[in-house]
Parts: sequence; structure tokens; C-alpha cells
Amino acid sequence: GDPWENLLFQTKAIGRDGIPLNTGGAGCKIYVQSWTRTEESDAMWRLYGSGKSVRIRSTAGALLQRVQDQFSLENNEWVTFKIGAVKYLDSARVEKSFASPKRFRAGLRDPHEATLFKRLAFRHENEVRLVAWDVDDRNRRPELGPTNLKEYPTNPYHLDIALGKHGDIKWIEEAVINPRLSQADADALANEIASSGFARNRIRKSTLYGCLHVTIDLR
Repeated sequence: GDPWENLLFQTKAIGRDGIPLNTGGAGCKIYVQSWTRTEESDAMWRLYGSGKSVRIRSTAGALLQRVQDQFSLENNEWVTFKIGAVKYLDSARVEKSFASPKRFRAGLRDPHEATLFKRLAFRHENEVRLVAWDVDDRNRRPELGPTNLKEYPTNPYHLDIALGKHGDIKWIEEAVINPRLSQADADALANEIASSGFARNRIRKSTLYGCLHVTIDLR
């Protein structure tokens, strides 16, 4: 929801003929999936976790391999992926990020970097981003079908990547259940997740709001 997240493609650029350049079309080819490096965060659970929500853990290498397996350059599916940690900058530094013509042109040629800047107000997210660049936009057309439009009525421009299917979720190391669920509901959800083939011993309820057990020896 932060308009500054699409920094490169909202930069006003004037061509040599004095006519403004339209970079919005290129920006529509960029897709972002957000992760966090913070293991437990009250803010993140409050912002993104409700009801039967689950936090999953993976590694950058496993995730990158998983998504790359979904696309084949042999089939002309020109989608490239990168993973990077977001840099949190003050507004002045964000505004200058692509101010020079050289950096602006480099950004258009390889736009992944433009998605890795955010303002300091968002640093609690401690974010890592998986960025997909649909180089020639040929993969977006099928996504305007009735199924995706129904699921995403206000924003159908997304890139479908199947990160897992029944029995094919080894790239996920751990699933952690919403700490606000009762233990009974958490156990039921854990069993539901395990029924998909995910190992039950890799599912647990978050202990974020659990009591600390401190022992003091006064002898």
C-alpha cells in the first residue's frame, strides 16, 4: 500500500526530446513476495495474522529453487527471480536513489533493485523480498481469466507461482501457528496441516505470548 515501494517506476523522467517517459508499463511486469527475517514479532502477527494464520520458514536458496522450477526458459517463459534484503532509508535518500540518469537507465534494464528500498517507518518488517520480473510480459495474459479475477477482483495483475502441492512441501522447514489461537484450535489446525503431508513434528504454536519461567536461587 506504500506508493514509494514502486520507486523506479514512479520516478518522473524527461526524455531528450523533452517528453516525459512512461515507465508504468515496465513496472507492471514486476511482482514481489515479502518475507521477514524476524522470527517472532508482535507487530507482524497483528498486521498479517488473524484466525487460522500460519508463519512458515524456509531458506533463500530453497525458495529460489522452488520458484525457478515453475518456469522454463525452454518454453519461452521469460521470468527471472532474485532475492534480496530490503534497505530502509530516510525519505531524502529514497528520493535520490534513482536521481541520476545512469542509475535510472540501469534500473530499467534490471529493475529488481528498485523493489528493495523502503522508508524507515517500515523497518519493523525486517523484510526480504522475492522479486519476479516477467521480462516480456507474456506470462500475465492467462492470469486475467475468470478464476483469478474472482479471487482478486481489485488487483488481478498477479503472477501465479505454485509453491507447493500435496506431498511436495520440503522447501518449508517449519510452520508456526498464530499465538492467539487457543491450544485446542492450534492442535486442530496442526493436524489439518499435517494431513497435507507436512511433518507433524515441524508444526508448533507460537510461544510469543507465553509466560517466562524464571528460577531464582535465594540460598
